[in-house]
Amino acid sequence: MTSLSPDGRSPATLDLAMVARELRAARDEPPSSSRNFPKEWYGIFARKNGFTKPLSKLQLLSWITFTVDVVLGAIIAVPILLSESRWFGWLISTLWLISTIFLIGSTYTATHCDPGRKSRPLESTRFCLFCKRNVSADAKHCRQCNKCIDDFDHHCEWLNNCVGRENYTAFIFAATSAFVFTTLLVAFSGLEISRYIGDGSEATVYRWKRVYNRADDETLVGLSLTLLLVNLPLTLCTLQLLAFHAFLAYKGLTTYEYIVYKLNGEEAERSRPPQGRRVWNRFKSLPTIMDWFVFIGRSKRSSGEARDGSPPLQVDIESLSSRSDRVTV
Repeated sequence: MTSLSPDGRSPATLDLAMVARELRAARDEPPSSSRNFPKEWYGIFARKNGFTKPLSKLQLLSWITFTVDVVLGAIIAVPILLSESRWFGWLISTLWLISTIFLIGSTYTATHCDPGRKSRPLESTRFCLFCKRNVSADAKHCRQCNKCIDDFDHHCEWLNNCVGRENYTAFIFAATSAFVFTTLLVAFSGLEISRYIGDGSEATVYRWKRVYNRADDETLVGLSLTLLLVNLPLTLCTLQLLAFHAFLAYKGLTTYEYIVYKLNGEEAERSRPPQGRRVWNRFKSLPTIMDWFVFIGRSKRSSGEARDGSPPLQVDIESLSSRSDRVTV
């Protein structure tokens, strides 16, 4: 799909030198996605990791939700499950405790990691006009972190950090642990509510009072319902996220590449495979119900910035070097 020049003229054939001049001019302007950073930080400030301020709203929300889940799970779910002295009660409690530990550890690792650190010699490089240095050929520049990320996948608002080669495994562990963590809470709360409805309130309250002498059935039902309503959407969304990344792993794509390919539509079939990976010959995207979360707030073929924090998609810098001396935009 062609685009008009700023003055409204028809598509023109531009020299690579002209493209380079425009990119250098854009380099000196603060990126539109860095509204949280003072303008004087641009070119100097680069986010070290997900704990670097400013923290994102979704990151703070995840911390609050996790804290509430742990508190409610520890004071309600675990004691009631263990009071029944049945093997499944011990099994669910043990799995929930393990998933909690794994979730904390993997989330901390993925957040604390600096995915832009130079950890190995660069065999194949290109020059980043934003970082003003050579980076690996598969690196992308994240404007929210203001640095290049090797094997860039996406910028995760929940971690307030980019996900790339250095922390992708930790990210998948965190998503898997979150899925197990929330699924077990949904299973417990759903079971308790179904017992309250099916077995009768008196029998259920009697079981609760064996754990809490002053148990109030309305309070315990309300807390169980809260666990269910909070964690059921999280379970479904996390499952969808894992399924999406399983699809990407099977096809040999990153999230960023998937977005670029889907936005380019038919042109994706003529795109070069990513560095060091094999991609299927014909691109076929997932239905919208499976990838809606990566396109929130962004319409297809828009000329703005990608939601993942990477530079705009209308110019493929890497492909310029493989074309002739003149390119058509």
